[in-house]
Amino acid sequence: MEQEESNHRPLFSPTPRQRGGGGGRKHTVSNLTTITLPQANTTFEELERLRTMGKAWEEVAPQIWAFFQDGVQVKMIRDTIYNPSVMDFIDRSLEDAPFSSKHILNFLHNGPPEDRPDDMPDFDWQHIFNLTDRVIRMLNQDMEIYPVCNPDKFVALSTRMGHYRALDLEDSALGRPVFRICTLGLL
Repeated sequence: MEQEESNHRPLFSPTPRQRGGGGGRKHTVSNLTTITLPQANTTFEELERLRTMGKAWEEVAPQIWAFFQDGVQVKMIRDTIYNPSVMDFIDRSLEDAPFSSKHILNFLHNGPPEDRPDDMPDFDWQHIFNLTDRVIRMLNQDMEIYPVCNPDKFVALSTRMGHYRALDLEDSALGRPVFRICTLGLL
C-alpha cells in the first residue's frame, strides 16, 4: 500500500524529465502538460481535417448543385416517381412511414415555388444545399481570419516532441510559465 502511494503523483506536481542534448540539465513537465499535449495536438489535427473538408466542399459544391438541378440521373428519378404505377408502389411500400412519394418529389423539386403543390412545404434539396454551403463557407472564412483556428500556425507533435518543444519555450521565456503555448504545440 505504501509503495502505491509513493508512485501516485498529483496532477500539477512537476515530474523530472531528462532532455537529450541539454548537457545533463533536468527540466520538469507537469502531469497536466503530459495529459494536455496529446489532446491539444489531436484538436489541431481535427481542425486541419475540417479545413481540408471545407476546401474540398468549395471545389465539389458546384458539381453537387448541377447534379441535383440538371443531372440526368435525378431527372430520371423524378420522371420515374411521377409514373402513377411507381408512385402507387412507393406509397404502398411507405404506408407506415410519415412520408410518401409526393414528399420525395417535393424534396427533389427544382422549379419555382409556385409550381409546388399547395399541401407540400417549401423545403427541398436546395434549402439543405444552401444551408450547408453557408455553414461551410463561414467556417472556412473564420479559419482564415482567426489564427487560433488556422492549422498552418500550429504543428501537431508527438508527446515527446511536444515536451521537448515546451522545455525549449520555457528556456526562451526566461523561466516564465509558457504552459498555454506548449499545450497548443506552437512552433
